[in-house]
Amino acid sequence: MSQFPPRWIRYILALALCLTSSGSVVARQSSVEIPCAESVLAIAPLTPGSPLSDNIVAAFGLDGEPISHAGFEQPASVEPTGFPGIAYVRSLSGAYGLFDIENGTMTSVDFEDTGSSILSPNAQSIASPSGSRFALFADDSLSDIRIVDLPTGQTLALRELFPPTIRIIAAAISADDRLMVVDTIENAFVVNLAEPGPPVPIDTTARTSSPVVTEDSRAILAIRHSNEGSEIVRVTVDGSEIETLAAAREWVGIKDFPGNILIGFTRDSVFRIFNEPGMAPVRLVESATNPDPLSLTSAGENLLIVSRLTDGSLKWHLTRLDGSSVADLSMLDGLNIHGAQQTADWALFSESLGPALGVPGRSYQLLDLRDGSVSIPLVQDRQATFIPPVESQQHGRYLLIQSIEPGLGRLWLVDGADNSATMISQYPGNASGAISPDGCHLAIGTFTTVGEGRQGQVEIREIATNTSLASIPNALLLGWALV
Repeated sequence: MSQFPPRWIRYILALALCLTSSGSVVARQSSVEIPCAESVLAIAPLTPGSPLSDNIVAAFGLDGEPISHAGFEQPASVEPTGFPGIAYVRSLSGAYGLFDIENGTMTSVDFEDTGSSILSPNAQSIASPSGSRFALFADDSLSDIRIVDLPTGQTLALRELFPPTIRIIAAAISADDRLMVVDTIENAFVVNLAEPGPPVPIDTTARTSSPVVTEDSRAILAIRHSNEGSEIVRVTVDGSEIETLAAAREWVGIKDFPGNILIGFTRDSVFRIFNEPGMAPVRLVESATNPDPLSLTSAGENLLIVSRLTDGSLKWHLTRLDGSSVADLSMLDGLNIHGAQQTADWALFSESLGPALGVPGRSYQLLDLRDGSVSIPLVQDRQATFIPPVESQQHGRYLLIQSIEPGLGRLWLVDGADNSATMISQYPGNASGAISPDGCHLAIGTFTTVGEGRQGQVEIREIATNTSLASIPNALLLGWALV
């Protein structure tokens, strides 16, 4: 394969969200616009007729021109890291590499002594903020968590800082990369990332849990436990000052949403907590079962909450931050959510949790979190395998639904702004897709067979205009990255 010349393609566009209020139950909020970023497409070159891709990851600009490439054994997918210019590359075996797009270099993420565990940056209960130079990799049980320095690929096992008997249940890195908070069964701790050493308890006088670093990285929010109950407190990073934000109650968890909006919850209620001492919490939902706040609208007004019932089913609530209900969501009870985001104006629901055989007549439900309206953008039409989206873009506006059956692959683009699902590809083989992280561009990969004689290509489209920008032949779609 020839050397790709370095070339940056910069697209700074503005994508207007066309939102109407017809049919709304209440006045509809606006949706905060997300500007287009500098996205690059990642593909695996494919030798025509070969059953497998070449062991290469290649980056292309939006005009279809090559930027750089690097070797990597059997690449399966590419996704952005929180650090601009570096992308995660995952192999078919589950191994990870860090692709430096500008320099065209690949750094293997080497984890020693992992046993049979597969470590991933997408494990639940670990969080690395956008822009951070550090990432957290973990197995599903969080028994093994590694801190990865994205620019260098160096790793540190979190278990080296804790006694072996400590069970970690969550970890998160601050926005300024200075510290990490770690929640364990025994207590909550702070780790200095500049000079990793023994973890320090968030509060040396009492047990704490559910630590959250504030957006400005100046304080830590946590639940402090005592014989009288538990309270939500704000602790300065150095531990010198502690203020009570919410008085004693059986608190279970805290979530900090963008815009400095703090939500606390118990086993049956959800409250808005204020970051100023002396302000009483506002009850948003009560008489719920194991409630969990999931998504806040981009305007910061409505909150989507799920209750996890004892029989395993789900019940959904949509409330304003003043405690009033937006709409009755009983029609969504028992359904699963797909591609949920912390900030979302739309959410897609269906009966299936993952890929499943289609049932003719079974529908996908699209919730507009701004006014509580529910629409049906797509109905399954045959017994093909339908694959629901695992992520969404533009605050949940865009999602992809895939259908696979022998000799035919189909792909739909769901657009929350007009409650639609448009078939964007129907190919005699298979069709896959990926939306750029900013929600401005779409990549569609098609290939004819999965064995000898495989032929593949990738098309780049602009979503707003449905314009084809470029087509890359002899390629398998891996995903998108940011520069």
